[in-house]
Amino acid sequence: MDQYIVAPVLQRLKAEDPDWRILILPDHPTPCRLRTHTSAPVPFAIAGKGMEAVTSGPFCETTAEQSDLHVQKGSNLMEYFLTVR
Repeated sequence: MDQYIVAPVLQRLKAEDPDWRILILPDHPTPCRLRTHTSAPVPFAIAGKGMEAVTSGPFCETTAEQSDLHVQKGSNLMEYFLTVR
């Protein structure tokens, strides 16, 4: 899926705007064993100008839990995304 969605978006961002940023995350977790939505934290990825990696590894809940960047409220995540330099 990344090659069909994420790659073209990144190519366009890089071509159009040197100050680009992108934030990718699911809207909520739905564990298969529970078969319903939960309020557990979700992983997120931010890339672009001014952003530095805080972890490496696959984009998943386990890697996100190991990161030292945890955001409790969505509004705080947006503020971080828009203002960190």
